[in-house]
Amino acid sequence: MTSLHRALPSCTVLAILLGSCTAGASQDDEGLPAPERSPRAVVTPAGDPSYSSDPEEPFLLPRGSDFVPMSAGRYEAWRIGSSDHYEVDVPDGWRVLAGTYLNAPADGHGIFFVASLPRKRTDLAVHPCRDHTLWRVGPTVRDFAEAMRKQPVWRVSTPRPVALDGHQGLYVEVELPARVDPARCVDGAVSEYESGPDGMATTVSYKGRWWILDVHGQRLVVMARCYDTCTQQDLDTMTAMAESISWS
Repeated sequence: MTSLHRALPSCTVLAILLGSCTAGASQDDEGLPAPERSPRAVVTPAGDPSYSSDPEEPFLLPRGSDFVPMSAGRYEAWRIGSSDHYEVDVPDGWRVLAGTYLNAPADGHGIFFVASLPRKRTDLAVHPCRDHTLWRVGPTVRDFAEAMRKQPVWRVSTPRPVALDGHQGLYVEVELPARVDPARCVDGAVSEYESGPDGMATTVSYKGRWWILDVHGQRLVVMARCYDTCTQQDLDTMTAMAESISWS
């Protein structure tokens, strides 16, 4: 049996991000390493760091930072499980962790990121609550979307075609019903997926929008995570962020 990995609780707001927080410049098995640029930051009058982005050149977010607020602008953020990055429009006051996890100004009102779903090492649990033994998902975007839709516990909408920045894929809405108590599950969490050293689970009720895409031959998921504290506007804000994405 393979059990869920534990991640540091400071990883991001109200989520378990399996293995991803402590990873350095990890490399997807289908990706190539990319050079890091020197970060640009400003210091507020109170002495706290903050990031801003030049309209002429999106700011590449540094990977090793703690939570740092951002002014509205276009940024380059890092994918989980890869040393590739992407561009995205970020609203004012959002905060970034480790150059990867974009968090709404208020805790519990949204987390946005992009993760790799490698074709040869993405797994789902036999039962997301009761049995975290893993089985291998097929290599295509549709394989993953349909497999998630058939998972016990999770409520997943019918996949529909979508494109972000010209790259095709499938869009689904994902919900963990409030009647499911993750504390009563194996390891106190409901499994989403695992992919080698990276993976995802949740310890609270969940609403999400996932864009599962094929980008330059790699399978990715653009993920907007929300919880019972989220509003429709929170989800719509992250949808606008997803629609602003361009790929390196």
